[in-house]
Amino acid sequence: MTAVVVAATVVPPRMSAAGSEGDGVIGATGVVTLAIPGGDPLGEVELAVGGGTERYLATAAEPVELDRTVLVIGVRPGRVIEVEPWFPAPA
Repeated sequence: MTAVVVAATVVPPRMSAAGSEGDGVIGATGVVTLAIPGGDPLGEVELAVGGGTERYLATAAEPVELDRTVLVIGVRPGRVIEVEPWFPAPA
């Protein structure tokens, strides 16, 4: 009789500040780094996350131009966020 030992390492998904993958970015604002065509095609957004910055693939209902500030309104699988243009309150 032969014994077989199998070892496995479980690595959790990258967690956001809210504790579940991606949820911590909902409500965050960021800047478009690759124009978002609108609809299903993806662009890219840079967000401030955990003391640094991270880039996410992004989708929006309407086209959003480069360097525009956006608000994250949803998260999809695969580090894809849903955004809409953000208009900061006047100072």
